[in-house]
Amino acid sequence: MAQTEITVQIYEDIQNILDKLKIMGFEWKDTFTGVDQYFTTLNSEQVKTASYKELLDSSIIIREFDKKSTNTHQTMLVHKKKNLDSQGKVIGEEKTSVIINDSNAAAKMLSNAGLVNWMVLSQQNNFYTSGEKTVIAGTVKGLDGCFIEIEEYDSIKNFSEQEKFNKLCEFVDSLGFEHGQDYSCKKIYMLYQSQNK
Repeated sequence: MAQTEITVQIYEDIQNILDKLKIMGFEWKDTFTGVDQYFTTLNSEQVKTASYKELLDSSIIIREFDKKSTNTHQTMLVHKKKNLDSQGKVIGEEKTSVIINDSNAAAKMLSNAGLVNWMVLSQQNNFYTSGEKTVIAGTVKGLDGCFIEIEEYDSIKNFSEQEKFNKLCEFVDSLGFEHGQDYSCKKIYMLYQSQNK
């Protein structure tokens, strides 16, 4: 089932963001530090001209991360299928994941099957909750500023994707951070474009 979330670029220091969330009553739940390796079924030439949706829909991600709360390391394979509206905003996402135990073997297997490793993303995400709402505030190596992600919560789960998206935008606005106007930041695509100018 598709989930709706927003991602917004925040023009404030990560520690300021976390401090403000605490002042607003949000409670720290976890910090994930990890690396995503993106492998696509597209060839190297197709990657150069592919849209964000084409890249993501055709990609398998090897995701490795450390969870601070439990001091554990986890590795998984992830596939995301994005639902975009007519303006290119991500209004829904279907995510499938499976836990694996060897990222190197997985990378070799995908490469041997002809998939192209088109991007590697390193990031840290801090999870803060208040009631039913979770705010994920983090940084991406190679990108300026910070990012806040907010996923749909129980009281809006029966709304349409567009209604959910609008509610999440209103919620992030209410937090009062200095942020960009794109509520559907595509971190991996932003990083890819910045490295391939």
